[in-house]
Amino acid sequence: PKTALKPWVYGKVERDGYTIEKVVLETLPGFTLSGNLYRPTGQSGSVPGVLCPHGHWADGRVNPEVQQRCIRWAKLGCVVFLSDMVGYNDSKPFGHAFLNDRLRRWGLSLVTLQTWNSIRALDWLTSLPEVDPARHRLMINGLVEKPLVFTMDDIKRMPRLSRTCFLECAANTGMEWRGAQLNGCQFTHGMIHNVMYTGVPLKLLLDEAGLRPNAKWLMLEGGDAAGMN
Repeated sequence: PKTALKPWVYGKVERDGYTIEKVVLETLPGFTLSGNLYRPTGQSGSVPGVLCPHGHWADGRVNPEVQQRCIRWAKLGCVVFLSDMVGYNDSKPFGHAFLNDRLRRWGLSLVTLQTWNSIRALDWLTSLPEVDPARHRLMINGLVEKPLVFTMDDIKRMPRLSRTCFLECAANTGMEWRGAQLNGCQFTHGMIHNVMYTGVPLKLLLDEAGLRPNAKWLMLEGGDAAGMN
């Protein structure tokens, strides 16, 4: 069950066009998640929220490229939460290993705690007063009969389905390109898992908009500056 996050936000630093604050959340009793919150300055009203995992950089969220990513989003008007992955920075004591005896004592695994931390980080981010999920919109236009704009409530009312998928990390076997590096297949080929996705099939949205027969490609863009045109 979800417990109180008891957020601790402190150490605010003012920069040109944005601010940075330190954040600590208690995602499970006795387990804390640390991160940095980037906010735009000079903004009023609701703004987009972005949850930013740092990926497998050796220095985690303190990597300059990762921080620049968050700074760019903040300057574009987004509130960005950059949190630690399990085993990085302030979460380093838990280790970032699939065979994790320390987490196993708590009945947890690396994937379990990482997923739960991400869920709770999103819970906290969307609870901030300036981040309003109700303002999110999905627009479909182009080669369609009826351009449409969907709200989150529109999408939630549509039929959903769940799919269980097998996923494998693209980095599997990568560390052996230069020869054997570790003992055991788990460390070189073991980054695999099953996941269940639940959502509205894209086909339903495209059918409602009336996709034209001559439409061949989808171009996906986002309000976080993921523009391609």
